[in-house]
Amino acid sequence: MISAGITTTAYGNNFGEMLQAFGIRAAVNSLPGCQAELVNFSTKAYHPYQKPGFESFAAKNVQKNKLFQEFRENELGLSNQPVSELTQENAPDFDVYVFGSDGIWNTSVWEVPEFFGSFVPTGKPKIAYSPSVGADPNGALLKREMFEKYIPSFDYLSVRERMHMEFVQQYAAPGKRVHLVCDPTLLHPRQTYEALAAKGQEPPKPDRPYIFFYQPHAADCAILSLVVKLARRFGYDVVHTFADIPSSVFPHESISARFAGPREFLSYIRDAALVITRSYHAAIFSILFERPMYAFVDKKSGSRFVSLLSTLHMEDRLVYNFLRPEEASPEYDYTDALNNLADFKMSSMEYLKDALYGASRGLDN
Repeated sequence: MISAGITTTAYGNNFGEMLQAFGIRAAVNSLPGCQAELVNFSTKAYHPYQKPGFESFAAKNVQKNKLFQEFRENELGLSNQPVSELTQENAPDFDVYVFGSDGIWNTSVWEVPEFFGSFVPTGKPKIAYSPSVGADPNGALLKREMFEKYIPSFDYLSVRERMHMEFVQQYAAPGKRVHLVCDPTLLHPRQTYEALAAKGQEPPKPDRPYIFFYQPHAADCAILSLVVKLARRFGYDVVHTFADIPSSVFPHESISARFAGPREFLSYIRDAALVITRSYHAAIFSILFERPMYAFVDKKSGSRFVSLLSTLHMEDRLVYNFLRPEEASPEYDYTDALNNLADFKMSSMEYLKDALYGASRGLDN
């Protein structure tokens, strides 16, 4: 049995973060002879998520924290307090160490040596599965010291965005190739996520068809205006992810999903008539559930949308500046996209298998 320790992010109470951690753990565990655990690590001492400015929603935050912690315990196997620092002295013992996915290599945001395997004991294999560099590799914000120091020690390398392949390749050890692989959430069929959604309580939803409108950060007034116009045009209600918003903003009924958990997030996308989002993982689950979707691209997170949707030949669902309401369609044929996804998933799983089994053979030599 190959024991694999996976280091990724799992403590931010972010829908996509939770589900990508689920995806990589489940993918490794699906391979014969492999047993995966998440390394119980957080970049800082863990406290239940309380975002500044949300004090008036304290009770709802408590419920949200409960939903996320229950997901960690039952679906990610994380029930103890995480450690905030890993070294070779306190490193958990595994046969191989896997790093990814999500933005763990985005050194314009954070510089976390653990995400580059600084704690891995000498001689133990290191595998990168779909980490995101996030920032423009040619930009001044991305710090390169971590790449220079740790990337040469990786036995198997892959990235999530096409634009970062060449950047990471320049730091790889001689003979090591950087692969392009899909986000780990895409390694599983929609039935996996339907089963996850069914484990949660059915969240409140409008009686009529609705737009699921998810912006992970501050509201973009242009996108909000578009959602209002689309709701009016199609007669749709809206499920949004704002904590509070005046009922008069949308033309019909609206419901907040701000304080939902990962399972409820999946349920909202599964049943949406249309998804409008800046969230990468909301776009992914729209594809898996075959929900019509428009993904708005911004300068900070655009590469991940472009890399994925161009691979699936879904460029017509990328929105760079604005979308005229009369040009939007609440229908989409996913036949070609899902065929392309099947090929991408197959090559990504082959990389993961080759890496895990190859690393295991190296341990036996």
